[in-house]
Amino acid sequence: MAARYLPTPAFSHLFRRHLRLVLGGTSALALALSAGCATETVCSFDGDDVSEEDAVPWYCDGGTRYVLSELGPSEDMGDGSMCADASYVAKTTAGAPCAVRPLPPGVVDGRPLMVDGDARIAPVQRGGGWVVADGLQPLEAIERRFLGERWLRAAQYEHASVASFARFTLDLMRFGAPPELLAAAQNAGLDEVRHAELSFALAARFLGETTEAGALDLGGSLDLAADLPSFAAEVFVEGCVGETLAAVRAAERRAVATDSQTQDVLDVLVRDEGAHAELAWRTVAWAIEVGGEPVRSAVLKASQGVRQALGGAEAGPEGRLDALREFGVLAPQREAAALVRAWDLVIAPALDGL
Repeated sequence: MAARYLPTPAFSHLFRRHLRLVLGGTSALALALSAGCATETVCSFDGDDVSEEDAVPWYCDGGTRYVLSELGPSEDMGDGSMCADASYVAKTTAGAPCAVRPLPPGVVDGRPLMVDGDARIAPVQRGGGWVVADGLQPLEAIERRFLGERWLRAAQYEHASVASFARFTLDLMRFGAPPELLAAAQNAGLDEVRHAELSFALAARFLGETTEAGALDLGGSLDLAADLPSFAAEVFVEGCVGETLAAVRAAERRAVATDSQTQDVLDVLVRDEGAHAELAWRTVAWAIEVGGEPVRSAVLKASQGVRQALGGAEAGPEGRLDALREFGVLAPQREAAALVRAWDLVIAPALDGL
């Protein structure tokens, strides 16, 4: 059943070209291009300026909505500024409840562990089992809390990615995938362990306390794909789209980051998430080669509507976030524009190539 020839999708070339556009000469680019590609001239993209609406005080990131412009009379981290689920949301003076705005399908840190349409993560608890280094950064309390909770949420998604790749490996074996894909899937799971450790470490650095992942609820997550077309469609959304955009988002953040520890972590994420995205494209190409038109049709159907979902970021207080650019924080409309560009310049052409 399994073909032994694995075609190289157009994605690899398109993705590396896009990284040159985003990163220029940073170390992240050198890591991502370490496989060695011929240099080429790339036209610059004059589209960085995105209109903002200062009157809208929301900042959406990773599916969580932050309110940075209305923190109450004291403008500090007073009582009630943390949601019950530990995701940071500074509430308005009216005491508005925590609000969540989901990101487009699959756009989380790492590879999502999807169960019934939701990305599942483990709770966090006090402990240092997932922290390899720590240290406090002298920032304002609210800035430190914002950065810490941001990386803590990333750590939860990276932790869940280990399970996602385990399920991905089982599906590959069910459908008779070649050993190259199985080996790459296993290695990707190990990458996610390291990503979780690095993210927990940065969270500890900013929060001033160590946390670790608790038990991950796997109920319903062990259901494997019903057939090869369904599997290919899931891989396209979670891997080809999700991890491509995760890699590009990390690259955009790396391009502005000047803090050395943040740079080091983002360097790893750009390299590894890009490799994981390439694995997803190779898997979809293999599935189409094996399964033919039914698989191709399922992938194309899964791609419908994804592009439109990428443009839904709300404007936020960009001036307030500029102070955190050195730590890789970008205003939401800039990140949204980057995801749209990645779709148009990388994902859509690679999809056509299938």
